Amino acid sequence: DYTEAVKLDPAYAVGLRNRGLAWHAKGEFDKAIADYTESARVAPYYAPARHDRAATWKAKGDYRKALEDLEATIVLDPRYAAAVADLA
Repeated sequence: DYTEAVKLDPAYAVGLRNRGLAWHAKGEFDKAIADYTESARVAPYYAPARHDRAATWKAKGDYRKALEDLEATIVLDPRYAAAVADLA
């Protein structure tokens, strides 16, 4: 369904992020990162995409990129600072 939503509106950041969540749940980390990256590109101030991409980088073992995304997330929305502990 998210793929269809994104086809209808390629700039639908929430749809891209949610499709990324589905890819992550299936263990398709590269596809998830691609969707989170596109979501962040079309909506640069949409913090959830960065937060979820950080979780996926962590799952892939790339802690440097995960930390970079967490820092960017907190800059965009300081309320995510509490979520950092969830990814630790």
